[in-house]
Amino acid sequence: FYWLAVGVKTPLALLLLTSFGIALALFSSKRDWRIMAPAVSVLAILALAMVVKVNLGIRHILFIYPLMSLTAIGFSAFLWERRRLWPQLVALTLLGLFGWQIVASAAIHPDYIAYFNEIASRHKDDYLLFGCDLDCGQDLWRLTHTLKARGITRLSIKLETSADLSRMDLPPFHVLEPYERATGWVAASVLFTRTGRAMWDLSDPQGWAWLNAYQPVQQVGNTIRLYYIPEDPAALHRVPPPHSQQAPRPTSPYY
Repeated sequence: FYWLAVGVKTPLALLLLTSFGIALALFSSKRDWRIMAPAVSVLAILALAMVVKVNLGIRHILFIYPLMSLTAIGFSAFLWERRRLWPQLVALTLLGLFGWQIVASAAIHPDYIAYFNEIASRHKDDYLLFGCDLDCGQDLWRLTHTLKARGITRLSIKLETSADLSRMDLPPFHVLEPYERATGWVAASVLFTRTGRAMWDLSDPQGWAWLNAYQPVQQVGNTIRLYYIPEDPAALHRVPPPHSQQAPRPTSPYY
């Protein structure tokens, strides 16, 4: 999990510089502890993370990034010291990588939580890096402002948040249960429409998937989709799960 998470959540410029720094630390004939120490620490953290069962977000190994930065800086310094050999190549390489890092950081502002690098940025929903790797409830205030701007006075919701929704200045709302359909305005987190409650259990993986048949009226931030479902009396009932008997809840793969 964490290898994939670091691979798609880290700016590629930092990822490249760190990778070269690790290679330099491990294979260079002249060992420099200033590069070796952070480089080995990065590998040790990722190795230990492979046996950790709590896979609920890259925040659990967030301290890896200062170490990656030190490793990247170490390689950059190594390259800069050899600029006399390849002056233009070294200058352009470092300028390009550092510029890429700055542009990538500025482009995602202020949605840093939902950042994915170029490997995955067009297909964020396809990576099961939910929780605070994509959705930590950060778009809730945006939803409030969107509803006010559209004059929406009532809606159904299913949002990934630990906030007290009664204090979020939302209009009157109804929280959708698994397989419960609704008409009118509906706001739902991508987490639920794509995976149900997969973060916590696998009992209702398709519980809110019926919304995927509709085109969202608006994307609110990176994590919430606002729908308008036409009036349809046939849809105003709770659709039973695919199996008539409730299956036992398996242990979540995220633990």
